[in-house]
Amino acid sequence: MSKFFAPQETVEVPFATVIIMGDPKLGKTRLAAQFPRPYFLDVDNGAAHTGSPRMTFEKNARGYAECVAEIKRLALLKPGADGLLHHKVDGFEFPIGTVVLDSISEFQVLAAAMLIRGADTRKFYGDLRYAVRDPITMFRSIDANLVIVAHTATKTEERSAGKHKEVWDWVGVGLEGSVRDDLLKWVDLMLNIVNDPQKGQQYIITRETTIGQRIFQAGDRYNLFHGQQLPLLVNDNLNPEVVPTILGIVAGGSRKDTAAQQDDSGKQSSSYVPAWQRILQKAGRNANKGLSALLEWVEENGHDPQEARDLLSERFGRFDLAAIKEMVAALEEFWAGQNNYEDADLDPTELIPPVEEMEEKVPF
Repeated sequence: MSKFFAPQETVEVPFATVIIMGDPKLGKTRLAAQFPRPYFLDVDNGAAHTGSPRMTFEKNARGYAECVAEIKRLALLKPGADGLLHHKVDGFEFPIGTVVLDSISEFQVLAAAMLIRGADTRKFYGDLRYAVRDPITMFRSIDANLVIVAHTATKTEERSAGKHKEVWDWVGVGLEGSVRDDLLKWVDLMLNIVNDPQKGQQYIITRETTIGQRIFQAGDRYNLFHGQQLPLLVNDNLNPEVVPTILGIVAGGSRKDTAAQQDDSGKQSSSYVPAWQRILQKAGRNANKGLSALLEWVEENGHDPQEARDLLSERFGRFDLAAIKEMVAALEEFWAGQNNYEDADLDPTELIPPVEEMEEKVPF
């Protein structure tokens, strides 16, 4: 049966949905923490060093049930006027711009703990698929950027090379087969952090890459990085280009931008691009250009650039491309006389990565 869909007044743009995978201790969690306002579903119990709000879970069926319940609570939240989710746990309220599941590999272990492994292996893996897939489907409906951290698994296979056979390793997401296939259909970007022993460096790869006789899985639905191998570290800090590029191009704003521009009839314009995204586009990953674009936007709105500098300097310390959406929201709230930060229990700067962790920052 055919269906007709009338034109929408607002074009809904999804948040970024990203997998970060790699071997242990390569920086997956640190990279996830660079996304704005991260909240960790810390199944691995390894995100304490990020300083971000997080929830840990027991390594059993109870832990699985509690993790699923928290995903459901997050999926029911709607963004506030600042474009962020506002969540309350044990009396502590905090804003969320990104939800991180760290890791889905360990979440699968919790799901398996809930199931009874019997003689029917096929039934067990079928049940496991749904025990992981259904909560992740709900996870995908959360109105925030979504980051899924995954451990890698290595599959060894033989390949013919003339009269000889060569042994190759395929390194990809460490999940049960059907669960892995489902997951890879859902995400915009699969980043794989790999260690290149020949060059003595760690890279973030964005498409399937062969190093020696190892094939590393990765994917980039929108070709954001043009197949580049990005250095994980720049001047001993995490590469500052990765997260702003993802947010500036994949995300492009919330699914329903709460500050959408209106045309003369009062209707929302389908061509509207949020201010913070326009600033990122002008910045071209350069912090100085980004600051200039921000102050230009301030003037265009009839406000004092120096007053904006002082306000943002007090709250954020330095201009940071990764926090541009929060900066724009802070200014808009200030101008509207609805500055909620002063009355909030939580200092918003507490959830911003320390200055030394990001290179794309410049003084105001």
